[in-house]
Amino acid sequence: MSTTLFIDANGSAVIPPALLQILGLKPGARLQADVSPQGIALKPAVHVVEAAKTEGIQFVRKGKRLVAVGAEPFSAVEAIAAARDERDEMLLAYRDKDS
Repeated sequence: MSTTLFIDANGSAVIPPALLQILGLKPGARLQADVSPQGIALKPAVHVVEAAKTEGIQFVRKGKRLVAVGAEPFSAVEAIAAARDERDEMLLAYRDKDS
């Protein structure tokens, strides 16, 4: 299915009510926008707790903090660097497409 969305005066994309009904989306639903050189793909955003459950991660309260347990150890510095590299590659590909 394909449809045209409009951008309103506030810069918000307006999704037709029929499409909202088909997708089961309600006002206030969160969407994830995946941007690539081909365009933008919108999909329902996955709640962080739901995503964690599929990865075998549980959230445990330790004092006032909510801590993720059960995940493989990882380096936050490396994860951030990888995410930045991926973003830079996407932006360069998008820029090169317009050149």
